[in-house]
Amino acid sequence: DIGYKFIFGFMAVVATAAIAPNLVNRIEIAEWLRGAVTFLTAIVIGLIFGSFFTRGFSRDFQQLTKIADDISKGDLTHPGRIHLQKMFRDEISELAEALERMLHDLKTLVGHIHDSSASLSDASEALRGVVITGRETAVELASSTSRIFAGAVEQAEHLDDTTKIIRAMAQSADEVASTARDAALSASKTGHVVEDG
Repeated sequence: DIGYKFIFGFMAVVATAAIAPNLVNRIEIAEWLRGAVTFLTAIVIGLIFGSFFTRGFSRDFQQLTKIADDISKGDLTHPGRIHLQKMFRDEISELAEALERMLHDLKTLVGHIHDSSASLSDASEALRGVVITGRETAVELASSTSRIFAGAVEQAEHLDDTTKIIRAMAQSADEVASTARDAALSASKTGHVVEDG
């Protein structure tokens, strides 16, 4: 844990403070300067240890922060593994592993969204083709029905002798026209539903 590292650093500073007087005593300096030199030596060594530990923490946090910032901007091109220069595992290692898992899950999610989008686009194109074919069929059916009805009316004007046959044909033409109108209405509704979709 990071807490243990801080404890180790504190112990190193205390040990330095304990050893510093022996080091200073070996140097031939005035007695009244020994206390100050001992104090300054302990502070310098403590700062060196502190700088060593702090630099390692800062470097790891800066690397993880940069990766998280890239992910927040939509850049998922970072390789799957996040390598930290650490001798021992700690909370920063766990944070790096969590960031790796998040990056992997985001890549997977984006891949699924991309595949779904492609499938939806293909389905939309297929549905568009069906609608266009349905419209063409409805137009042809309406045109054919109109021609049949016109022919029936023309025959009714020219053939007085075949009134019964013409009535039967007119009734049949009306049924076809009704069916065609229903088909055209259904095609129109389908077109609106597809356009809404």
